[in-house]
Amino acid sequence: MDKNNIVIDVGDKKFNYRVAIIVENNDRVLLETSGEFWNMIGGRVHLGEDSLTAIRRELDEELGIEVDDLTLINVSENFFYVDGKTTARNAVCL
Repeated sequence: MDKNNIVIDVGDKKFNYRVAIIVENNDRVLLETSGEFWNMIGGRVHLGEDSLTAIRRELDEELGIEVDDLTLINVSENFFYVDGKTTARNAVCL
């Protein structure tokens, strides 16, 4: 894990601040999977990084593409149980 990622562990709970992007083409949406979870393309935000910069970095890292025109759609919160911890994940969707 990158030490610059915004991740906060408090007892048996964890908070991840991440950004995600909805990639749609021909009525299909691009998703990624890691084990049992499906996610929009994106990742964790680095300390001092704004959301637009973070999603641009993630798109370059994961898909090798550069995108300039992005629009904030919503902020999503979800809570689930992973590796013995209740995990909160906030995602800024662009």
